[in-house]
Amino acid sequence: MIWDDYCQNCAAGLLRLVHSQALAQLCEDKVLEFRFRRALSMLEEASIRTMEGKIALMQNQGHTVDPRDVLPGGPLAEIVMTEEGSRLFRALNQTVLRVQRQEQQFGLTPRAAAMVDIASSGKISEDFEEQLCG
Repeated sequence: MIWDDYCQNCAAGLLRLVHSQALAQLCEDKVLEFRFRRALSMLEEASIRTMEGKIALMQNQGHTVDPRDVLPGGPLAEIVMTEEGSRLFRALNQTVLRVQRQEQQFGLTPRAAAMVDIASSGKISEDFEEQLCG
């Protein structure tokens, strides 16, 4: 699916067989970016559940609780302050930057697309994927 989306969005006539490895790497990096984002979302949800548990416990003990006191800065701030969360954020940011650079090389960003000047019908070579996949 990611492969198909990139192939359809590349400037017409830009893709050649020699680009297959770079395009495959871009697709793999995009999947990695999605996984990092999903992991971050799961950590955030776990942090929220922990915060809600702390609030419920304190309220059961008769305390008035302000959620900002339980989790100052919110769940993402708590995640980033942990070693694992910090590593995840760095890995996500590095992957996003790598994907952006690769997308620029394929003319997939607005600026890069404006710079690609190919006078073509807008179709990708019909046998491109067949050449790549056999």
